[in-house]
Parts: sequence; structure tokens; C-alpha cells
Amino acid sequence: MKKMVSWLLMVLMLSGSVASAAATTLSFSPGVNMDDVASAFLQAHPGVELVSDGIWYETTSELAGAMLTRSFQGDIVALHSDTKDLSVLYEHGYCVDLSSSCVIADAIARMHPVLARQVTFDGGIYGVPTMVSFHFQVVNAAAWEACGYTEADVPRSFPELLAFLDAWCDRLETEGNALYRSFGGFDMFYSPTSYTELLLEYLVDEVVLQSGYANIPVSFDQAGIIPLVEECRRIGARLYATEAPITSVDGGGTPLFTSLEQKQWPDRMEDVVFFRLDESQPQLIPATLGLMMLYAGAEDPSLGISYLEKLLETPEEDFCYDQVMLYQDAAPKIDPNNQRAIQDYTGKIDALTRRIAQEGLSDGDREALILERDAYQLRLEACYEESRQYLVSPAQLESYHAHVEQLFFPKPSLFDSSPDSFTMEQQLIQRYADQQLTAQQFVSALNHTVEMAQLEDGRTGN
Repeated sequence: MKKMVSWLLMVLMLSGSVASAAATTLSFSPGVNMDDVASAFLQAHPGVELVSDGIWYETTSELAGAMLTRSFQGDIVALHSDTKDLSVLYEHGYCVDLSSSCVIADAIARMHPVLARQVTFDGGIYGVPTMVSFHFQVVNAAAWEACGYTEADVPRSFPELLAFLDAWCDRLETEGNALYRSFGGFDMFYSPTSYTELLLEYLVDEVVLQSGYANIPVSFDQAGIIPLVEECRRIGARLYATEAPITSVDGGGTPLFTSLEQKQWPDRMEDVVFFRLDESQPQLIPATLGLMMLYAGAEDPSLGISYLEKLLETPEEDFCYDQVMLYQDAAPKIDPNNQRAIQDYTGKIDALTRRIAQEGLSDGDREALILERDAYQLRLEACYEESRQYLVSPAQLESYHAHVEQLFFPKPSLFDSSPDSFTMEQQLIQRYADQQLTAQQFVSALNHTVEMAQLEDGRTGN
């Protein structure tokens, strides 16, 4: 009997050990990166296993619903501000307040205030920013200058953009120009309505953006909207008629305007185009924040906090510059590839110089070596240009600090709240561009689509 009791106790102890080992996991939604941060964390917590739940939630409602019903399987949640409404997660207590961690609190205090505001709510800290990306419309500086335009010609509002495009069509009608065009990137479905659809998308996006900034419900019943909608169709048709035909995605000339969605700040803010509807509205720079938060239902919150602290404490890799854009006290970031190129070119130049000095070379061989050395010398000199030395240059960082408060982090667009809303928006744009709707009918239909999206998404505003 004693042997039986001892055996049962041993089984129970082993079972407990197995259960304990199995429970020592930290789960990531939707996945975990096995990078330097993970290595540093695992070194500090050798008994922990990092796992992924592999589940992607399309909307804020889906994610919040899983958290509410406790079917959510992650501990650490990776999000982007343009795909999930962070305020919903904060207000309903779905994530842990991290302000008790001195490491996290100190890091957030060092970040640019506009970024810190995205992860704070009611005195608490509910997320750790990991990166920020920017959405720009810029002029192609080389093409802009080649066409004789200056900084003063860069449009700073949507009406200015339409006026520029109208004047550009006038110029094409008198001078012609097959080397340059207004916009590029059109696909195989390039058609007489392509420009109109593009301009309308810019207009609709700006209305949604400015409404979000003003914290008012999205509405297209605004003064001046109808004339802008009508101008989009008129000027879009002119652009198609006057610009060179496009025979491929990259064909038809170099674009004057280019869309950028990137983590790098532009070299020149003077090249950035703004689409505000009038001068009373701010010049907004749409941005997206990447962040991680800790689910309130996490089995071991202290373990999750420890990981987020390692995320902040671990230096980022040489070729990354996410942290440079987050912190107010960040320094410019040297490009390690450029440093390696300098070493490589210097070595080749030295080796060629030694070969050139050797006796017995023919004049032809020596001349060929000199030409090769001169070519490497030119490459080496280019490496010392500021634009090549840095991933984030001192000038870029200075410009970023001067304009960082213009960043605006929009919530997910109502038109993206469901596939039906997005499809309806695109169909309305296509129908108006194809002259199946009047401007007033188009605006009314857009407003109706917004109302339906708000009902579906549970919002009464943006």
C-alpha cells in the first residue's frame, strides 16, 4: 500500500512538473519574430517558450470580440494603428496598463509626444511603439526641375493640385511632352477614367482624414465639395487626352508626382504635396504606428512586461532605424553598407595603385588600371555625400523634429470597415468617373455609404 501511495505521489509530481513546463509560454498574436529581442528575452528566461497563435483579426470588432469572450489566444499583441481602433482596446480594458514598469514609462517619456499620445489613455500606458511609417505624396525632384518648376509651384492643397494639373494640360496642348507625365503606376486597366478615379480617391481620402483630425463625423456635405468633384472629372479627362499613352506599368514618361509609404523621412519637405481642401485645414502628414500591447487576459502579465522591456532595451540592428524616428533624443543613423563600401573601394584603390606602380606593365595595361582606379575613386567620393552616408541623416532628423507634430494617426477608415464598404466606395467612384452619376448624386451616395458603414462598425463618427 505504501508503495502504491508513493507511486501515485510521484506520478502527481511529474504531472505537475509537465503541466508547469507546458504552461511556461509566451504567446504572440499574430506571430513572433525570433530576433535579437527574442534572444535577449530567452537568455533572461531560459525556461520560457515563445509561440505564435497565427490568427489575424481583420477588424477591431473581431479582435475586441475575441478578447471579450476570452477566445483570444495571444499574450503579446502586435498591431498597426491604421488597421485597429486603439481607443476601443484602451477604453474597454482589453490591454494591461504598463505604466508600473519604469523601463516602459521612461521610454515613452523620451518619445515624441505625438507618438506617446497614441499609446496613453486616462493616465495609463497601454502599448509600446515599435515603428512609425509615413504616407507622402511628393514631387519627383529631378522631373520637377527638368520641367522648369520650382518649390513655389508645389501644390499645398487639393484645389492647388487641380489648378496645377489644368495648367499642365494647357502646356501639353501647346508644347507636348512625352518624357514626363503627371502620375504613374497605372496597371493594365489604364483607361479614360483612370485619372478621374485617382483624383477622386485622393479627395475622398482627404475628407476622411480631415474629419478624423477634427473629430467630427465623416460627411461629404461640405462647402466646395461639389465643384471639386466636378473638376476631378473634367481635369481627369484632360489628362488622359493630353498625356502620352501608357503602354506598360512603367511606360509613358516619368511621373511628376509620386506616392510614398515608408519609414524614412523625405530628404526635402519642400517636395511634399498636401491635399487639404482649403487653407483653414491643417497640412496633415498621415502616419501609421506599429506597436505591441499586453492582453489583459494574459496568464502571466509579468512575463509579457519583461518581454516589452527587452524590446525597449535591446539595441536595434545596424541596418534598422525604427528607434531613430521614435525618440526625441535619437542621433542620426550611419548606413553600415556605405561604411563597408568605403572600406571595399579604398582597398581596391590601394591594390590598383600598387599594381600601377609595378615595373614591366605595358602602356595599355597601365592605362586600363588607371581608368579602373579612377572609377573606384568616383564611387568612393560618392560615398561621402550625406545622402549616402546615412540611413537617417542629420538634415532628415532636423526636418523630422521640425514637422513631427504634423503627424496624424488616423483610425481605420470607415470605407475599410468591411469589404462591402470599400467595394461600394470604389463602385461609386467608377460610376461617377464614367458619367453614370452627377456630382450631387455621387456625394449623396457617398454619404449614404458612410452612414451604412457607421452602423455596421458601431460608430457614430469617425
